[in-house]
Amino acid sequence: MSNRKLHSWYWPVAIILALLLIAGTLLKGVFFPWKALSCNTVEEVAPVAQVAPAVVEPVAVVEPEVVIPSPYELTATVDPDRSVILDGYVPDQSAMDVIVAEAGSNYGPGNVTNNLQIIAGAPNNWADTAIASLRNIDPLSNGRVEMRDLSVNVFGDASSEDMRDSVQSSITGALMSPYNGSYSITAPAPVVVAPVVTAADTCQTDFNNLLANENVNFESAQAIIAQASYPLLDQMVAIAANCPNASISVEGHTDSQGDDTMNQNLSEQRAQAVLTYLSNNGVDVSRLSSAGYGETMPIGDNATADGRAMNRRIEFTVSAN
Repeated sequence: MSNRKLHSWYWPVAIILALLLIAGTLLKGVFFPWKALSCNTVEEVAPVAQVAPAVVEPVAVVEPEVVIPSPYELTATVDPDRSVILDGYVPDQSAMDVIVAEAGSNYGPGNVTNNLQIIAGAPNNWADTAIASLRNIDPLSNGRVEMRDLSVNVFGDASSEDMRDSVQSSITGALMSPYNGSYSITAPAPVVVAPVVTAADTCQTDFNNLLANENVNFESAQAIIAQASYPLLDQMVAIAANCPNASISVEGHTDSQGDDTMNQNLSEQRAQAVLTYLSNNGVDVSRLSSAGYGETMPIGDNATADGRAMNRRIEFTVSAN
């Protein structure tokens, strides 16, 4: 066979075989996919490493820092209408309850405005001190208590100095150590009532002053006025004229020498002699009376001459009608 004939059929056959080979390969992938895939290289997958769980450290809980007010305060203000306003701090609910209850018992539960806040840090005996203060300012008008740390300041108006002193004493006595109190409580000055000086009082004073240095003298052991005493009696007449509506009692006294009865009678007679002199010189007799006390009311020592001279005397008692 010549080369020309060989080439004439070779290429068509080769092409047909190539096409059949390609078609077979395609059909093999369709009908036998596992064989088609077996030709591919499968990469091995490395096993997943087991990761140990992370250890979580517990987070510490930080408590918020308690800020203690400075100063630690509580105020109780009583209005003119007898309502009370509470402001400031208390350490706990129990303290608040007892303070509000005390205010309610003094001023009425409906008259209490409670603005208290619960904050820790109060000094010891805080509630007891507040209660004692509230209880004792009750008598005051416009009463106010200011507690600042360990100081208790009390303000208000008392109706008298006695009330002011009583409130201060009561609160001071109720304060527990180490609390201390200060007070600004007003009280009206005591009204000094000037004594009403009557004409009778004036006459009594004038008689006493006149007889402080002089006595009405009589004849010895008699009820006869010595003439030397007339000027003194005339001054007494003038004094009596200054209290025309007053009653005047003339009183006679003797020393202890002699008989008691005689001294009694002599004191009566001498008082009557003075009364007569006054009456005869213009003093209305209806205003006058006399009495004798003998030796029963000495003002000096009867053992001495000076003392006996003091006891022999005339006195005047003036009284308003």
